[in-house]
Amino acid sequence: MKQLRILVGLILITQVLPAFADSEAIPATEDWAQVSAEAQAAQSPIILVFTAEACSYCEQLAHDVLIPLQASDEQNKPIIKAFDISTGNKIIDFDGSKVRGRNFISRYTVFATPTVVILDSQGKQLAAPIVGYNSKDAYLILLNNAIDSSRTAMQDIELPEKVLAGTQ
Repeated sequence: MKQLRILVGLILITQVLPAFADSEAIPATEDWAQVSAEAQAAQSPIILVFTAEACSYCEQLAHDVLIPLQASDEQNKPIIKAFDISTGNKIIDFDGSKVRGRNFISRYTVFATPTVVILDSQGKQLAAPIVGYNSKDAYLILLNNAIDSSRTAMQDIELPEKVLAGTQ
């Protein structure tokens, strides 16, 4: 009887834990056109996190930095999405076309995980990539600087369009 209770308990735990883990993960996507639309609507940069299966540094980065940022109440916070570098499938690119996963990865010169790139809604890189993860405090400084410079770059991109449209 005791063994049956333990078995039932273990079964329940194995059913509940994956759902809990998924609720605290950085959402992955292979549809970057949809992410582009989200970023345009929110007028926010995109934080693209290149990850790999069994990458302990990727998990630590997500836990220490990215999940808290995603859960923050900050207005106009970046849109955070993950992309697993082992994806060999074709994905939907920012312009809606299909592209091989490895071509998408090489576009951003990813050679290690985690690599974080900050993009505009068209997939254009706005700041230098952040490669690797060592400590929360040092990473937060790098990430906040990159986010700030990406917002400046987004404003610089919008300014000529506003001038041409006569709204500035």
